Amino acid sequence: LVWVPVLFLVLYVKHAVSEGAGRRSMSQWLPAPHVRTCMFPGMLAGVLWNMGNLGATVANLPPLGAVGYTLTQAALLPACMWGVFYFKEIRGRRNIVMFSVGAVVILAGLIITGYFGQTEPNW
Repeated sequence: LVWVPVLFLVLYVKHAVSEGAGRRSMSQWLPAPHVRTCMFPGMLAGVLWNMGNLGATVANLPPLGAVGYTLTQAALLPACMWGVFYFKEIRGRRNIVMFSVGAVVILAGLIITGYFGQTEPNW
C-alpha cells in the first residue's frame, strides 16, 4: 500500500534531477491515461476482487473457519494454472510434472481438511 507511491516519488525525483523539473517534461515521461480503454476492465477486476473478498470473509466465519481459510488459500491453484497453461511461465516437462505433483498435494490437503475440518461429521 505504501510501496507504490514511494516508488513513484523516487522515480519522479530521479527524472526531475536527470532532465530538469517541469510539468512539460513529466507529461512526456508518463504514458497517456487511456481512461476510456482501461475503465471497464479495471472496474470489472475490482468487482471480481471484491466478490472474492466477500466470499473469503463469509467462508471464514466461526463455524467454517478451518475449512474456509484453507479454501481461500487454495486460490493459488487457479492463478498458477493461468501462469502455466496460458502465459507459459513454467517450461519443461520436469517442471510441469513438479507443478502437477504440488497441485495434487494441495488438492489432497483441501479434501482432507474439508472432510475432517467440519464442526459436525456428515455421516
